[in-house]
Amino acid sequence: MSELRQISANTRLAAFQCAYAALMGDEGLSPALLRRFAKGQFRPDDEEDGDFTINRALFSFLCKGIVEKRAELDAKIAPLLPAGIERNDPLLVTLLRAGVFELLYRDKTPAPVVVSEYLKLADRFFPPNKVKLVNAVLDKLAQG
Repeated sequence: MSELRQISANTRLAAFQCAYAALMGDEGLSPALLRRFAKGQFRPDDEEDGDFTINRALFSFLCKGIVEKRAELDAKIAPLLPAGIERNDPLLVTLLRAGVFELLYRDKTPAPVVVSEYLKLADRFFPPNKVKLVNAVLDKLAQG
């Protein structure tokens, strides 16, 4: 994987997990939380070796957007989930929010690339049936 693609992948991973922590915790999207995730302190032990470089501007944009636009993102996602937002894994819903936010608010990256990147993330965290769900939701919203 090229260095630029790795930085983009790291950035999306950090942003999605930071947004999850902000939405699920008491701290909100505090500067301290943003710093912790930007440094990669959330990574599993088996991934702590090696460089963890992110695009800080994109990281901040994604984190803030996912948290601030939560209601709007949920309104787009909920009709596409068989059990709605509340009956799905919060981590899965946050991953969907991240992907949908990027599809809606970041014209710089083509929709197929966004979908592909979030499928790679989903594959790291979820079983195949949930990865298929992520694909279906993002693909549907990417098509308009």
